[in-house]
Amino acid sequence: MSFLELFNLAGWQSKDHYKSTRAVDFIYDQSKLAKIAKKARTHEAREAAVKKLREQHQALFADIARNDGHYSVSRVAACKLTDQILLADIAKHATYGWTRYEALKRLDQRNQTLIADLAKNDDFSEVRRLAVEKLDEQHNQILLSEIAKVDKNNDIRRAAVTKLNEQHQTLFFDLAKNDTDVNVRSIAFEKLSDEMSVAYFVCSPHYNMIDFKIAGDEWRSKISDREALLYIINNNKHSSNRLYAAKKLGDSELIAKFKSKHEGKLKSEKKNTKKKSTNDGHHTTHTNYGPRPTERWEYS
Repeated sequence: MSFLELFNLAGWQSKDHYKSTRAVDFIYDQSKLAKIAKKARTHEAREAAVKKLREQHQALFADIARNDGHYSVSRVAACKLTDQILLADIAKHATYGWTRYEALKRLDQRNQTLIADLAKNDDFSEVRRLAVEKLDEQHNQILLSEIAKVDKNNDIRRAAVTKLNEQHQTLFFDLAKNDTDVNVRSIAFEKLSDEMSVAYFVCSPHYNMIDFKIAGDEWRSKISDREALLYIINNNKHSSNRLYAAKKLGDSELIAKFKSKHEGKLKSEKKNTKKKSTNDGHHTTHTNYGPRPTERWEYS
């Protein structure tokens, strides 16, 4: 046995991470690498050995992913898994969140029962988020609506509400009004299509809490119903919005009276929409129709 072989055999057992990983660099025998992956003293050496093992070692990868004491070794082992049964087991039972994440990432999307369970119950937010993204939205609307309401993570609620279909109008209204995250509120408003709900929301203070870069100033394209337009005319604090509703209603007499009564306010609001506001030193121009959180319209 050569000196180099002796060094490699002894080196991987070193407590020094440089020496141990350096020794692994010169070992190619799969049985020796399997032993090192389980028994090396440094996690760097175990990880290096796992990376050099061929795909055939599925049971070993699962064992390491489940039981290794260092998260990076466990995660790398999960990345090497291809067996769907083993992936399901690791996605459900591995200790480390990123290990479960890697297993879930490689899990066949047809395993919807497990994916749904992880979306609802896993304690690591990245696992829940990925599970929501992998959910079959056609058959999991009830679960998605529950997650959109109760998950504590903003990104997960956002992913859930994005996948909800149009039947959840009551939920969209509630989220647009009450969710703590501006992105969730804005996506919910974007998906709101019930015309009276849109009209009520546009006339409420909650409309100022929408990010219009996400939702757009969409209420004008959402409303054509007479009752909803009348609600805008009678309740919206923004004169140009009320005028638009009157025009869309097609009542020329009402439009003429409205213009005569509110001409000064309309000119003032048109001027105000061209003003620039400062946000953290950057200038932005408000050109959308509705008032913004930084603007308050005064009426006598």
